[in-house]
Amino acid sequence: MSEITGPGLLGECLARLEWAPERLAREINRTAGKQVVSAKAPYHWLNGGTPRGALPELAALTLSRAIGEHVTAWQLWPGARSQAVAISAHSGLSLPWTADGAVRCAELVSKPTASALLPVSGALAVAPVVDWFTAPTAAQPSRAGGEEVSSEIVNVLAERVRQLRRLDDVRGGPMLLDWIKQDLRWAASLACTAAYDRETGTALFGVLAELAQLAGWVATDLGKQALGQRFLLAALRFAHVARDSELAAAIVSCLSYLALWMDSPADAVKLIRMARQRSAGQAGPVTAALLASREARAHASSGATAECALALDEAASLFGGKSASIPPPSWAYWVTEAVLVTDAGRSWLEAGVPDKAIPLLQSGLRLFGDSQPRNRLLHGVSLAQSMLLTRQVDGAVQATDQALTLTRDQDSDRVRSRLGELRGALAASKGSQAISAAGRIADLIHA
Repeated sequence: MSEITGPGLLGECLARLEWAPERLAREINRTAGKQVVSAKAPYHWLNGGTPRGALPELAALTLSRAIGEHVTAWQLWPGARSQAVAISAHSGLSLPWTADGAVRCAELVSKPTASALLPVSGALAVAPVVDWFTAPTAAQPSRAGGEEVSSEIVNVLAERVRQLRRLDDVRGGPMLLDWIKQDLRWAASLACTAAYDRETGTALFGVLAELAQLAGWVATDLGKQALGQRFLLAALRFAHVARDSELAAAIVSCLSYLALWMDSPADAVKLIRMARQRSAGQAGPVTAALLASREARAHASSGATAECALALDEAASLFGGKSASIPPPSWAYWVTEAVLVTDAGRSWLEAGVPDKAIPLLQSGLRLFGDSQPRNRLLHGVSLAQSMLLTRQVDGAVQATDQALTLTRDQDSDRVRSRLGELRGALAASKGSQAISAAGRIADLIHA
């Protein structure tokens, strides 16, 4: 970023982006999610005027996201009193990829921010993962001073994570997220204040990585995208210092999924490719299959059908080969044949090939049995959508009703969003049964 500050820097940013001042106003309002600035206000700023309240921070964040470089409110308006009511998801996390950097990250995680978080995309979303991709192996973390953390304490924490993961399988929601955050912040405070040797420190940060990954996943499922990003980026740093490249790659794959949900398929492809390349030869077959499956999903959303097919073939080959003889890590227990088969069906749906999606979704749903109700619900919705696209209206209605039986205890923004999409597709159908099914979804969503 230029050494210029004040109106000159603002003008330089607008010139690089080829934005008129009115465009900046529109983008700030989009960042804020509401009308906070008039279309002509940036002309006043270019002439030396200073925005009030939270506008300096919102303008700086908007420009940072668009340019892909960090621009601060102070650089734009030196001396202005800014109200940091909104910060980017990775604010404060640009730390060294070392044991000290991981401890500083734990300090941030142990103290929740009072500011609103806003998600990042494009270069700002990919850059932290590029840093991880090129970072050397970190020294094992250790700390002197404070009460000693024993291996027994770490084992109890690890068991707690397993229990929370199982609970998420059947019941997500804000209560679960609060529970996970409490455990994460307590464990993070131990990493910052307690004493531990290298072996215990490595295990402690491994547990922190799992807790932060789970918090990020649950937050994302609840529609809290920026909070999900923040926890996942912290999890990546913890996994790196714990020397767990397999878990780190899985965390990056979650960031790739999140990029898809934020309509950034190009970012998703970049992220998942880095995850696969960095973990090549180190991830077991189950994790490697999961990564290949998620790369397929990213390619499908990008319209790269051939690359999608290739990645799906890799996933099937990896899982069907050595997976039976090499146990997966404990956090990957949920990655089953049913998951990979239905994910393949979803990929083909997103690639615009519903004919290929239907048999895979049907087969995968049978393989699930009674397990993983949220996954079954989401893939049941995918099956209904695929059948509508192939004009199998009766089958779509049946799949819809089967999915609706699984909605109990599923407090998930992702579920509501997908059901909303299905409702719109059913309502657009001419069949009376489809329109009735759309009404049943509407009753459920608005209940």
